[in-house]
Amino acid sequence: MTRPEQDTATPLVAVIGVAPRSFEAASRAPESEVPLPVGGERGALDHVFFSMGREEAAALPAQRRVVLEVAWEALEHAGCTSDRLAGQDVTLFVERRADPPWGSGTRLGPLEVAVTTGDDAEDVLGRAVRRLGGADGCGTALVALEDSPGGTGCAVLVLRRLTDAVAEGDRVLAVLGAAASRGEQDPVPLRGAGPEGVVRAVHAARRGEAGNALVGGGDGTPVRFDAPPPRPAPVVAEPPSPMVFPLSGASPSGLRENAARLAGLLASPEAPELADVAWTLTRHRTPLTARAVVVAGDADEVRAGLRAVAAQESAPGVATGAPVAGRGTGVVWVFSGDGSQWTGMGRELLEREPAFADFLNEVDPVFRAEGGYSPVELLTTTDVGAARVGHIQGLCFAVQAALAAVWRDHGVEPAAVIGHSGGEIAAAVAAGALSPADGALLVCRRSALLHRVAGRGTMALVDLPPAEVDASLAGRDDVVVGIWASPLSTVVSGDLDAVRELVRLWEARGRFVREVATDIAPHSPHMDPLLDEVRARLAELAPRRPLVPLYSTSQPGPRGATDFGAGYWAGNLRNPVRFDTAVAAAAQDGHRVFVEVSGHPLVTQALGEILADQGVTDAVVLPTLLRNRPERRTFHTHLGALHCHGVPVDVNRQGAFGRLVDLPPYAWQRAEDGDATAGEGPEETVAWRLLAPDDLAESLTALVRRVVTGQLGVAPADLDDRRPLAEYGMESLATLRITRRLAEQVELPLPATLLWNHPTVQEVVTELSTRLGGKAPPGQRAEAEPHPVASAGTLPMPSGFEQLLDEVESLTG
Repeated sequence: MTRPEQDTATPLVAVIGVAPRSFEAASRAPESEVPLPVGGERGALDHVFFSMGREEAAALPAQRRVVLEVAWEALEHAGCTSDRLAGQDVTLFVERRADPPWGSGTRLGPLEVAVTTGDDAEDVLGRAVRRLGGADGCGTALVALEDSPGGTGCAVLVLRRLTDAVAEGDRVLAVLGAAASRGEQDPVPLRGAGPEGVVRAVHAARRGEAGNALVGGGDGTPVRFDAPPPRPAPVVAEPPSPMVFPLSGASPSGLRENAARLAGLLASPEAPELADVAWTLTRHRTPLTARAVVVAGDADEVRAGLRAVAAQESAPGVATGAPVAGRGTGVVWVFSGDGSQWTGMGRELLEREPAFADFLNEVDPVFRAEGGYSPVELLTTTDVGAARVGHIQGLCFAVQAALAAVWRDHGVEPAAVIGHSGGEIAAAVAAGALSPADGALLVCRRSALLHRVAGRGTMALVDLPPAEVDASLAGRDDVVVGIWASPLSTVVSGDLDAVRELVRLWEARGRFVREVATDIAPHSPHMDPLLDEVRARLAELAPRRPLVPLYSTSQPGPRGATDFGAGYWAGNLRNPVRFDTAVAAAAQDGHRVFVEVSGHPLVTQALGEILADQGVTDAVVLPTLLRNRPERRTFHTHLGALHCHGVPVDVNRQGAFGRLVDLPPYAWQRAEDGDATAGEGPEETVAWRLLAPDDLAESLTALVRRVVTGQLGVAPADLDDRRPLAEYGMESLATLRITRRLAEQVELPLPATLLWNHPTVQEVVTELSTRLGGKAPPGQRAEAEPHPVASAGTLPMPSGFEQLLDEVESLTG
């Protein structure tokens, strides 16, 4: 066969993606070839995906609906995300037969594209090739080759200049170029063959059959499809372990069906390599509004996680969510101080997270010189529970500051920081107000002084609002409010006898109260004898102005702190902890995403209560690690959760560990005209409210049991609806997740205290029934609900109290 010479006036153009609809030719590829994606059946347009009203979408001509959907499928096949294309001139080339006319632009999901029309399929292909080569050429062209008038078949090609495609690592399926002449043995141009011939040509080019087909170029110049040029073997990095699999949909139903389709592919003999699937989802899919991640190490875990997403169930390694709207941007890091430690903490991170090890190695010499111990040795060789109190304070600081370095290494920077009590030291380091060495020096020198005031004081925790307790203690200095934990809980600190007298009084009144196992009273006048020496021993600190806002918990006002010298840290030891006002200030400034940076969550419950008191119902509160859980998988699950809630993160921080592979096309959510039950929206809430009381109670019981067992890992047969959930090991984080999942299902805002005030399945069902029946306002504030009144012997300890207690006991020793 004589090869035609290339017309140098027309650039070579790469076909990097193709999607057909309703063509038999689309399924004619040999079994050895990866099939091209084929779209779904005819039907109404997915109006949610294309940001249209249902009536507007229904009014579109059928052919235009198909072109829009297939164009998106072609972009997915090409691996082009909306972020990548946002800075380019992207043009859709279509025939001008449409009625009404296309206009100059249209929207493809989150992407705005220009529209250029031509006389027929040959004309639009020629126009696209010439535009790509022109001085004002577009960066990416979408060429819609439509079926005969009245038909609804379509194929869309994604085209780029060959040089650009190769330079940016696109997968080149075929090459187009103008052919100046044809030998007698060359194939006849496929004029009039329509999109079917083009799809066949692309198939053939992918098989390496150069010169397989010629099609008209609109100006009489034939356009030739050639096989793609050979590509050098990529340098492939070792896949991350565990891997993160992000997926999304324009609506929750779209997300669920996308998850089900991918689970089906991964269960088939044609399943791609997991590393390629993770790479494709991470680098080559546009994250839409409804999001999920599955963190897994093998195929079984991936499939199980995808099925959980499809069924709206909780499962290990699975996170779901949607971007959070709010005036504030970014993440608030919250450092909870001591109490989060556990034996084995940090060992996996030391081996597998370089940023974690680097930070600990940087501060290790300071700890050895100032405190006579090594945090690294404590983590790797010691039962942390048996370590000295002063060492625990230093260890928690070191681990929390190192975890902040891990978050940064994965692309997460704080928009602001908050520190609870001793957690302010790690917060100051994270904000840039102290160097890592100064943070280590501070915690070592200050903790060494506490033994001088031991033996005369104690602390106690009570389920009363801090303002109420503070008012009742007016004029006293033997006992004071030490920690304003949340609107619902208080820690008092002071003389041993005075605190115990209050404990007996509150117990007699039926309050939940517990003395803390400590013999010192921080955040009270008991610290006064130490303050001059604290200032003297910390005089050599070299504080700096914070690089990000730090909401203070140890000053009267949470905003505006800039001097983090010795005086600040004396106040941090002596002054009451105003965690409530610091979090409230962050919420008032518009922040909605909070991450507790610690070895185990201690303040997530308090965060939820403070935010609920501020009327915030859309906040996201996440931990970093969980006690006795695999550290990297736990961290990556919460990293993925940030992605689900719209925070830019690098969920698979690694080199090029995979390649673009073909995955199932987008699962369009079709709603036929007039179908009042299709799509996402308030219809689901109306269904709950229309149920008869008995049916509502039965359905809600099934829902609550499903959510609780999925979150707590309890077998359904073992869950007693009358037994407090705290007895099944429910912790603070689980209460928030269960509450959030229930709120999503019944489409009502629910207070963070739901499971505190209604601790059994039966009580939760009764409360939800009341809210759905209109007897309680949907926006009812948490403080309007009654506090639990029972003796400490009959009421299970709320998980938030237990965690706060852990923190206080470890802090004080």
